[in-house]
Amino acid sequence: MGEENDKWLYRYTSLPSALDIIRHNRLTLLSPSTWSDGNDTGYLDAYRRAKGLSTLVALCFTRAFETSQHWHLFAPGDSGVRLRFERTSLEAAIANLPGAQISDVKYRKIDMSKINAESIEDWPFLKRYPYEGESETRIIYESVRANKQTFSIPIEPESLTAVALSPALPKALRSVLETTIRDASNDFELRITRSTMKENARWLNPVLERASELQIQRGFQIAKDRAAKVRRKREHPKN
Repeated sequence: MGEENDKWLYRYTSLPSALDIIRHNRLTLLSPSTWSDGNDTGYLDAYRRAKGLSTLVALCFTRAFETSQHWHLFAPGDSGVRLRFERTSLEAAIANLPGAQISDVKYRKIDMSKINAESIEDWPFLKRYPYEGESETRIIYESVRANKQTFSIPIEPESLTAVALSPALPKALRSVLETTIRDASNDFELRITRSTMKENARWLNPVLERASELQIQRGFQIAKDRAAKVRRKREHPKN
């Protein structure tokens, strides 16, 4: 499981979705009916039917620091983006919105007695134990009357504290994307980086430097051995 934190919530997403969030200062919750996890969509649909809801939309975040799983599943390819939000700011944004709530997902093993004991109100925030590594936090919006496929939550610009570009992004394209994101945010101090998950100098440099040292030492040893061999031939020429 990725190391968790209490201060930040991370949203892995596509560049178009990220630009919508940044430019319009909003989070757009969508219908979970298109999610790939049938267990997930099943629980949410059961919750919707049990409460007689006309609308149930959601948006997912993670509390875990960077993992390859999150990039691969939720922000694949070279146009993936990770947005870092201050959790308390997002909590404040939905605090006075009727029908909206935020909660950490709970991960459960298949134990029907315990599952049946769960409150209906917990159903939107339950997942199977194998997904525990996602460390997910979820925002949902529900309504009995309104029939909506999306629901937007206004957020303060300061809620977004950092943007990370995909580790698969070619370095030559970094400046273009940085400019695009900065123009959308109108914040020239917004921290924008390219993920170093696949190429990190702090990880690589120690072994690269050590390899160079060993290569030089090996070269010296080879030269020394050759010199010794030449010297022995001179001292003991064949008859």
